[in-house]
Amino acid sequence: MDTTEETKVFEVYMGTKEAGALKDSIIAGHATQCEGDDFYFLRLMMIPNVSYYLGKNPGSQNKYTVFTKSIRTGPKIRFQNPVGFAALSDDLRTHMEITLPLFKTSVFMNLFPKVFEKGA
Repeated sequence: MDTTEETKVFEVYMGTKEAGALKDSIIAGHATQCEGDDFYFLRLMMIPNVSYYLGKNPGSQNKYTVFTKSIRTGPKIRFQNPVGFAALSDDLRTHMEITLPLFKTSVFMNLFPKVFEKGA
């Protein structure tokens, strides 16, 4: 019986967008996505005890919302408490910009994950 499950880890950076690239970047956290999930679990080092959830907006190809609460009922998951937003942009094709208005800052999630397998 095969119980392997693929987990993708995306690095999250702080930096400056310049000429279609991320400049002066420093690691700010990571986002994970397990096989079969349609959302990302986001952890930021600047706020170590808070978990965020990044979910795609219904009917959108490139817009997301950042939430602080998830409610799982059976196989379904619902998110509450929106605290930010994210979008894929045309000028920065390697990262998704995640904006957190309360902190007046943006972080950038790398779109190219590191892949890990759980189990064997």
